[in-house]
Amino acid sequence: MTVNAQVSSRLSEKTISYFLNNQFRISVRSALARKAIVARNETYNPGASNFISLAAGIDYCCHFNESFSLITGLHGLWHGSNFTFFVSGKNFQPELGYDLIERGPTSGDLQQGLISLQSTIEKRWFTKKEKIWSTGLGLALNYSPNTTYDNYYSVLQNGQWVNYAWMGYDANNQSRPFFSAHAMVGYYWRIGKTNFLTTNLVIDYSFTYFAKGSYSFHIPGKPEVTGEYKIDGSYIGLDIGYNFTKRKKHLS
Repeated sequence: MTVNAQVSSRLSEKTISYFLNNQFRISVRSALARKAIVARNETYNPGASNFISLAAGIDYCCHFNESFSLITGLHGLWHGSNFTFFVSGKNFQPELGYDLIERGPTSGDLQQGLISLQSTIEKRWFTKKEKIWSTGLGLALNYSPNTTYDNYYSVLQNGQWVNYAWMGYDANNQSRPFFSAHAMVGYYWRIGKTNFLTTNLVIDYSFTYFAKGSYSFHIPGKPEVTGEYKIDGSYIGLDIGYNFTKRKKHLS
């Protein structure tokens, strides 16, 4: 008896039939993206923190058998960004009497979008009670439409607004697509008698810093400080998907 036959012998007809039919799947994903890489500076301590990323997409699930599938689809991803620093009020003349602290909210503005063509090989395991676990490995070809981001930081001094810092970047990767790789582990939740809701913990690693820019601090009377700012978009997230089943094939 082959391995696939051994698996089939433990499953109900409805479960086997489910994985004999190719399906479309819609999914949504919430993730925590890796913080931007920021050139260090001891005077103002610039940096960044992790930020929320969102995604949604549609996939086509090609089931080879009960245990293996090729899942391909088109997804839209929205990444944020943030910037952290500490500027002492003593750097200004006259002194401010307080410090300027930018903490970099995790919610960061979702200002850059990605179009992502993803492909994943999925392997499933079945328990004796027909609980279904899965793992997956895959690649994504990503493209970022032209996005330019500028953020100015100002403070009120002597009745006038004084611009003392700036951070900006271009998120287009010079109009070139780029690759990322992902791994996932998941579980199939049975919905009714014949459908499943899938949940996956996803880790995606980008090989490219698709957003590149810089920052500058230009406090009046002080030397200008500049440095590099870049984002690769790698993340860890939770993906939730639902498959639209077609008419079942009859088992022979």
